[in-house]
Amino acid sequence: MSIALELKEQAEKFSSYRYIHQAYLQIGQVNRIQGNFDNSVEALLIGIIASNTALADAYSVFGRYPEAIEYYNQSIRLMSESDSSLLAVTLLNLGDTYYMIESFDSALVCFESSKLIYEN
Repeated sequence: MSIALELKEQAEKFSSYRYIHQAYLQIGQVNRIQGNFDNSVEALLIGIIASNTALADAYSVFGRYPEAIEYYNQSIRLMSESDSSLLAVTLLNLGDTYYMIESFDSALVCFESSKLIYEN
């Protein structure tokens, strides 16, 4: 477990979604083996969120905006209120994606939601 936690710490430090996903996958597996169901599921969900966000970022960079929007929305649906900074960043990225396709009303909703989270 200590190696997985160290990987998580380093991955988050460098904002590496690939390794964040790997770290949470390992944490989830260790917890599963140890019989800690709730901790296992929580870690695995965080890994899925990291993967979906990384996919959305890639789709957005390559101009595949409908796919980016889908994966950002999948991430947002899985996030809990306790992940407020991650939620704010994801909403900001989703807003940017809507902006790129000139869906300005949707972009504004995302930007305002992100701002509210940052202000609290």
